[in-house]
Amino acid sequence: MNIANHRVDKIKKWLEWFFFIYILLQPLLDVVAYFGTSLSLLFRVLAMGIGLVYLFIYPNSKSKWGAIVYLFVVGVFLIINAANNFFIKEPFFLIKEFTYSVKILYVLEMIFIYIALFYSVKSRLNWENILRKSIFINLTVISIVMLLATITNTENLSYEGNAAKAGHSGWFYSANDLSAIVALGFGFLLVYLTGLKDKKLKRILMPITILNMWTMLAIGTKVGMMSQVALLLLSMVIYFIRSIMKKEGWFNFIMTTILLGISLVMIPASAVGNNLDMTYNDIIEKFTPKVETPSTEIKQKRPRSDYPIEYRVFSGRDDFFRVHLEMYKEAPVSQKLLGMGPSGNYKDTFKIIEMDFFDWFFGYGIIGFTLFMLPLIYFAYQVIRRIFQYKFKMVTPQFLIIGATVALGLGIAAMAGHILMNPASGIYFSIAVAYLVMLSMKDRETKKFDLM
Repeated sequence: MNIANHRVDKIKKWLEWFFFIYILLQPLLDVVAYFGTSLSLLFRVLAMGIGLVYLFIYPNSKSKWGAIVYLFVVGVFLIINAANNFFIKEPFFLIKEFTYSVKILYVLEMIFIYIALFYSVKSRLNWENILRKSIFINLTVISIVMLLATITNTENLSYEGNAAKAGHSGWFYSANDLSAIVALGFGFLLVYLTGLKDKKLKRILMPITILNMWTMLAIGTKVGMMSQVALLLLSMVIYFIRSIMKKEGWFNFIMTTILLGISLVMIPASAVGNNLDMTYNDIIEKFTPKVETPSTEIKQKRPRSDYPIEYRVFSGRDDFFRVHLEMYKEAPVSQKLLGMGPSGNYKDTFKIIEMDFFDWFFGYGIIGFTLFMLPLIYFAYQVIRRIFQYKFKMVTPQFLIIGATVALGLGIAAMAGHILMNPASGIYFSIAVAYLVMLSMKDRETKKFDLM
């Protein structure tokens, strides 16, 4: 019996290192996806299978079996959803609908896996340092790829066919996916950079951080820019308050202030600045007195700022929302409860809204939406409960930055998508949730807390 337990424990440790290494593999998987192979998807599905094995051999607890039962129930629901739509929808694209269902399950499963992983290794590994450093390396690899793509002029344009918009996603498949990845990863980068004790190392890493910031702006989407400015501003405020109250953190305050200043200078010269009419020429024009032009002159292109606010914020996603809402109103009761599947009751074009919560609701109905939301609601409740239970003792700068990263992830999921239904960026959200749950524990070095 002891030999069997020893073997199980050895396998468990191997699997734990697999999931740490798996984090570092993400940029490679994303580049492989760009070149049109299905290897990245297959590897991620394999990781799901390995994750289930890891949960099964995890030490027995109510939380362990709660996670396994929950994932089993979600799996059964997704089968029922597909079966119901198979008999209702015409046409029915089985492979596409199955793929999206697996993507949703992937993001949910990774939350449980990484909570279990961090909790399991906390007494024998400096897992926080491994995690922060891994994601810092990931963002640096992404930035190097973006730089090489720019230099060699082999980049994948973010807005193919739209000459007015700039930006590219390097050798990555999708600009929206990449912008979500770097937006979520930037919170980990700031936690890693500000958490370093060696000021000399911080100075050395500053140029790499600026390169990563350039990448977020070079993609051309709003998500990366908003995340960068918001997280830098938050970090600057946090360390300013910390410097005043605890007489420490001045270096981090100065560093984040400099980075925020550099960000604000780079934005008008970047692709996203061009796309949002925030270039230096636009800024100068706004402060230059306007001269009336004769009516005979050629009418200039309508500026993007004249378009309705919902069009500029949602980039046309509100149109897809209205289409799906009409589909849902006309759908039978079974589809209202179980969902219409990804893209709704399409006729020929398979197109999701790209606003994850609405895609969840219309695609998987009242039951599915409630089921998918349960872990997010549960962990949010646990984190908030612990904050008040332990009288804010665990509210550190790291806790606040990672908390803001999770909040940004939910905001991106709500308004721009590509988080809760996308493994490439979704895994960073899952890890952020798991990290926040661990940070909410009053004393992470004891075995006082269970898996959840």
